[in-house]
Amino acid sequence: MNEHTPGPWECRPIAGDLSSPGYGIISFGSRQHGRVGSVAVRPGENGIAEANARLIAAAPDMLEALKEIYGAIGGANGTDCFISCENEEIVRAALAKALGENHRRSPELQSFLS
Repeated sequence: MNEHTPGPWECRPIAGDLSSPGYGIISFGSRQHGRVGSVAVRPGENGIAEANARLIAAAPDMLEALKEIYGAIGGANGTDCFISCENEEIVRAALAKALGENHRRSPELQSFLS
């Protein structure tokens, strides 16, 4: 799997042409800078585009947080963090979705617990 553009990412309004304003997702990572993506504003959305853009911009931070949580489950990193099996599955599935993997057979996810 390819690596994503490193974070941090920010959400910024973009003017575009007058018929398609929106929000840009901008990377300020150490390796790459520039637009990662954009979200167009559709008539009548009332803030949905901005909320979607903020959520996308938070993705690298959320991915790192999930990796930290997953690594702490069961004391894998010398911690004493335990969560329910249902919550572990939620974390595992979210990580797999972000990494483009099957969460039940992912070697990368399994390596966090080793």
